[in-house]
Amino acid sequence: MIARLIATLSSWFGSRNLINSNPLFRLELPKSGSNSTRHLANDGVVVIVGANGTGKSRLGSWIELQSSHQENTHRVSAQRSLQFPFRITSSSVERAKRALYYGERAYRADAESKAEGRWGRHPNAPFLEDYSELMTYLFSDHNEATNLFYEQASRGADTRCPPETKIMKVQRIWEELLPHRDLIRSSDAVEVRPKGSDSSYNASEMSDGERVVFYLIGEIPFPNSARGV
Repeated sequence: MIARLIATLSSWFGSRNLINSNPLFRLELPKSGSNSTRHLANDGVVVIVGANGTGKSRLGSWIELQSSHQENTHRVSAQRSLQFPFRITSSSVERAKRALYYGERAYRADAESKAEGRWGRHPNAPFLEDYSELMTYLFSDHNEATNLFYEQASRGADTRCPPETKIMKVQRIWEELLPHRDLIRSSDAVEVRPKGSDSSYNASEMSDGERVVFYLIGEIPFPNSARGV
């Protein structure tokens, strides 16, 4: 399942050039045993591997909170809550984006506030609980896009190509990866319907695997068009 998810997302990214807006991206990395840094030039995805305890999480934390990339880096923890919200609220897109990117408790839009608001002052050993913030952001983005489309249509604009919002992209990829299930979105909830069935259930009752896949896809359309770690 994970291999298929990676292949699907890689294909999706490759056709849309979402990871790197420039042909060559220079990733800043710290030098071991010194306060200086080096830059790794690349034109695609950088994968860092290592045994447990070798510093991968601390490197991700450094890139997000201390490097020159901190303003456009969105880090997803390997340890996360899988509690899909039973009901989903909406807000302004900017407020929802800030809550997801910096944390609900963040008092400023900077690295220090993110370390406290998103990571609870433990950025190197986090347990992330942001499924509700993710869903609020996706629903708020969808609402804003559809409202704008309606306003443009009411003024006589060409409406033959309605926008594909972020949550619509997430749904499309999720259903491609899990073809035995359909997602049904309402104004404040997501339900799941098995193929060929007339009954559905709330997405909070999905299996762990189904929720992980949804979460990881959902985190890809990063706020601020950020790069992911």
